[in-house]
Amino acid sequence: MYQQLCEFFQSMPFFSSAAFGIFAMLCYGSSWSLIGLFLGNAPKKGFEAAVMIVVSNVVMLIFSIVTLIATKAYSTADLLPTLFTCGAFAASGVLIFIQQKIMSVAMQSGPNGVIWAIIQSALICPFLMGFCFFKSEVNLMQWLGLFFLIGALVLFACGKDNHSKGGRLWKYLAFTGFAVTGVQQSLNLIPSYYPATFGVTSVLKAIAQSGGIMLAFAVWMLFQDRRKNFQDIKAALSNCTFWKYIAILQCTNILIMYFLFYPGLNVMVSAGLGSICYPMMVGACIVAFTMISLMVLKEKINRIQIAALAGCLGGLVLMCL
Repeated sequence: MYQQLCEFFQSMPFFSSAAFGIFAMLCYGSSWSLIGLFLGNAPKKGFEAAVMIVVSNVVMLIFSIVTLIATKAYSTADLLPTLFTCGAFAASGVLIFIQQKIMSVAMQSGPNGVIWAIIQSALICPFLMGFCFFKSEVNLMQWLGLFFLIGALVLFACGKDNHSKGGRLWKYLAFTGFAVTGVQQSLNLIPSYYPATFGVTSVLKAIAQSGGIMLAFAVWMLFQDRRKNFQDIKAALSNCTFWKYIAILQCTNILIMYFLFYPGLNVMVSAGLGSICYPMMVGACIVAFTMISLMVLKEKINRIQIAALAGCLGGLVLMCL
């Protein structure tokens, strides 16, 4: 049923066009701002961000497995491409857990909007990967956009701190998150460069990624105080705000990942636009999260950080041209 629904949509001209791919990337990118908002807000609401990450993915994993069985959305690709794709997305899931832990800690001591912009600027990694290893076409404007992005990162690194909590720690964490995110985004994109992997369904990809997150959480638990962990889990599960966040995240995540993100990636790569997928997504999420941090969180940023944000957004626009 799921596969038939996907085939029905793919038979329509719009859903196999670059316009659909662009729409999908913008929607998925904007949805990331919810993750950033909830990760930064979780400790203030009385529960551990890691618990939210894991419970959210347990919900996603159960839903995906049920969907897989009910709709028979199994892979139509050969065994090796299927294992390769699932392995890449599982490794991506491990890095997602690490990145979100780093981001949550950083946001407790630094400007959320700036930290978000630094970490999401890791799009330069899959951009360069597409150019260096998969011969994606890159024009002069996109190279100029890359230059703007690198300049923005330098400004973020050199700008004076305007938050007293944690000193410069948030910068070190933000740039560590940048590196982890760069590898994670590249792993998400690599399978789409191989047509043999297109038969691996979005449901299987979601299961592999959620499984990777659960694996990372299990390893993380081994090195933590078990008693404290169980207390954190109990506190989260009895918190109404926690379940509101889970519901919002998963409803948004499931709909967008199944019907927009994965199909959109394939369409964009097929159209020769794979290198600009993440620039578009990140541009959308930075704009959305910047608006949230200024209007909802009431954060203040200094002039250097404003210039860096402007350079970041300008670079993203140029990379999409």
